[in-house]
Amino acid sequence: MEHYEFDERFQAKLLGILYTGNINASLVLPEYFQNPIYVEICETIIGLKQSYGNITREMVKNHLLAKKDFKDRDYRAELLLHLPHIFRAIKVSEQSYIRDLAFKFAKLQRYKDFLRKSYSIIQEENADTLEQLDDLFSHADFDTGLDQDIGHFYFSGLQERLQERGKQADIIRSTIAPLDVCL
Repeated sequence: MEHYEFDERFQAKLLGILYTGNINASLVLPEYFQNPIYVEICETIIGLKQSYGNITREMVKNHLLAKKDFKDRDYRAELLLHLPHIFRAIKVSEQSYIRDLAFKFAKLQRYKDFLRKSYSIIQEENADTLEQLDDLFSHADFDTGLDQDIGHFYFSGLQERLQERGKQADIIRSTIAPLDVCL
């Protein structure tokens, strides 16, 4: 498995976006991180979100500090050094940029994994090689779980989109948020 080639600030922001829930968790796998502390943080955030849904900073911190690895003073000090960077606020435009890069990286990893699997099947040359390749190709859905948001695929049919659009009031939007609220 390959690791993120992004610097630690980028990776910390990516973990921050994962913490806030503004990214699909299937895009951010623990094994993508090189720093073992980021691996632990990622695993903790994903695990706590699966168990509890909404999580707090204190939950993440306490869960990490309770782990065996963090009993080591140096490791614990490094964790406490990295955690504040993960919980910093991130601009919406920056979040979008980070999500896009994480999506591209995860999709590339899926392609590579698919190619490795197909290569190993071809190298074996069994009697059922063709069936194995057919099965692999039929399940080669590279975007499964990688959807960044619901976007324009929210309603698959034109009829549903038009009905939903008809329910919304006609509002003219400006670039001034307080004015939009008044409209």
